[in-house]
Amino acid sequence: MKNQNKKIFSEYHSGKNLTHDTRHSYEKDFIETKVNLLKKYLSHKENQQILDLCCGTGEYSKYLDTKKNSYYGLDFSQNMLDEFKTSEIYFKGMSLINADVNKIPIASNKIDICFCFSSLYYIDDIEVVLKQINRVLLKSGIAILEFGTKNNINAHVSNYWALNANWGFPYFISYEEMMNAVNNAGFKIIEERNFQLFPVLRGPWWSLLIANSFFRPFLRLKYKGLSIDELISSYSFFKKYSFKHFLVLSKK
Repeated sequence: MKNQNKKIFSEYHSGKNLTHDTRHSYEKDFIETKVNLLKKYLSHKENQQILDLCCGTGEYSKYLDTKKNSYYGLDFSQNMLDEFKTSEIYFKGMSLINADVNKIPIASNKIDICFCFSSLYYIDDIEVVLKQINRVLLKSGIAILEFGTKNNINAHVSNYWALNANWGFPYFISYEEMMNAVNNAGFKIIEERNFQLFPVLRGPWWSLLIANSFFRPFLRLKYKGLSIDELISSYSFFKKYSFKHFLVLSKK
């Protein structure tokens, strides 16, 4: 399935279908949450070494001040990196690397901030990748990572579309397995945010009663600065059944 994912992301994904220029308010809010996390941990100094893992066509780089920091974008799809190079956000000071995340070709103890969104759950051995991230980070470095876990309806919908459409094949793990992998890779959690306990992905027609995106307008409503989605999904009993998890990690 690893080679299948490489083929899918190289041949069927591009800046056109990975763009953040979406019409859906829930998706805009979800992207904004990731961007705000980046800005929060990038705000304290300039001249940082930033690693964008699975960077694709570079959508997240446009939120960073890449001319005041050193930017490394790594992806296993040369096609997407080539498209990145032709975009308005690219400039020659950026370093784009065609490689797999399980063997990051960057020196140890070099990176201030590493982030990876919407990608880790397409990798079969997440602990290997986490150890690579730990290796390249400075002692004071931060990793901001998005995980997808399996004990929810959204994971089942993703699996369905992986088998019936050009979605990548996911390797979802349980919440407990996620936490064990983070710990075994030598990280501690300094911030955790949880989302999508309820279905937000549209499933096949026969599953509309349990797998649909109708909940999204309600879930994006806010209470005390947090969305209903995050408030419910982060409740201690529910979070292990939520789909998406953002973890901000530092070295132990």
